[in-house]
Amino acid sequence: TVAIWGINSVTAPIVKERADREAIKAYASLVDETIDSIEEVTDDFKKYQDVGIEKIDKLGMESGSTYHALTIRASGYKGELILYVMLIDVNAQKTVGISIVEEHQTPSIGGKLLKNSEYLNKFKDQPLSGTMNTAGVDMAAGATQTSAGLDSSVNAVTQYVTASITKFVGGGK
Repeated sequence: TVAIWGINSVTAPIVKERADREAIKAYASLVDETIDSIEEVTDDFKKYQDVGIEKIDKLGMESGSTYHALTIRASGYKGELILYVMLIDVNAQKTVGISIVEEHQTPSIGGKLLKNSEYLNKFKDQPLSGTMNTAGVDMAAGATQTSAGLDSSVNAVTQYVTASITKFVGGGK
């Protein structure tokens, strides 16, 4: 067990740094402007775990606007991982969009769906009130569990954010 602890103490910071780099790439893919600052505002992970939120960052943009970036863990096909980032404009009370950071779905089915920009675009500019309106968007042929897992996760997170909006607008701490 000492050897495992030693290995973990060496590799954990490397894994975290890689995850942070991937999250920043995901943030940048969702906005058309430069990110000036990133401030982690997650103060207690335990209260966010029910909806899969692992991290919340407050992004200061070059234009002066502010977004909140949530890193979220969801389950897709056979409970396999889908890690994604959701960008939220709390002042406008809408999503900016989502970006997939990591996924372990069947490459030719669920993996293909999660790379489909038309599918991911259904999460753009959605109001934070209640369940997202994604009617008429059916590209999940064969990837029903992947689609249902991501849809369910996104809806749970947006409902959580809606219920906690004053915390987010107030700065998140």
